[in-house]
Amino acid sequence: IIPEGQITEKGGSLVTVESLEEDRTLTLLFWVCSLCNMASLTHQDDEWTATSSPTEIALQVLAYKAGLGKPSLLRDFRFLGEFPFDSNSKRMSVAYEKRDEPLEDEHIEEENDAEPSNGDPSRTFLFMKGSLESVIKNCAYYKDEDGDEVEIDDEIIQNVQRQAEAMASQGLRVLSMAYKVNFTFDQKDTRDNNDKGSTFLGLVGIMDPPRPQSRPAVEKAHSAGINVYMLTGD
Repeated sequence: IIPEGQITEKGGSLVTVESLEEDRTLTLLFWVCSLCNMASLTHQDDEWTATSSPTEIALQVLAYKAGLGKPSLLRDFRFLGEFPFDSNSKRMSVAYEKRDEPLEDEHIEEENDAEPSNGDPSRTFLFMKGSLESVIKNCAYYKDEDGDEVEIDDEIIQNVQRQAEAMASQGLRVLSMAYKVNFTFDQKDTRDNNDKGSTFLGLVGIMDPPRPQSRPAVEKAHSAGINVYMLTGD
């Protein structure tokens, strides 16, 4: 795990801290990758280690490369609560309050150990990620090419579905990202009530190739007359 390197746009131009200041949609997407995430990256003795699932780690590495890793963002965001991923909802969502002033590093850990609260609605963000079907059904808007929030409709949903299918056909694991701001977070309310009315941000594709040792195992099963079926988290 090396959370360093460059991010390039489709045309080849580099994504930089300066360019992110002008691209609110991409910044928000990186915030989702970073904060709606349980992965922990540690740098010690010139080596990086990570704990969590490969998917969570990959998303956190992406955020680090954009200069928006979770430790950095926690200076500006206070954790309010979480609806964790489960196999029924197929999505995860977290709520954070944007701070008035950045917090000093030494105070971040003790504050995040505090009891969750509702926060100030005017500065409350919800970040959500998961399968396309589970995320987009909770979205009332999407970010267009100009960064404006536009009401989502069936045509947009079908277009996003086609893009997700094209990415999946290339062997990518596809996740959807969305957010909401200026709302009252209520941990005691249902997940759906907190998530609804969100804004769709985009898709993230993760390369997740089969392990090299999988092929001989499958071939051995076939030679023994065993039919092999693959079960995935998709």
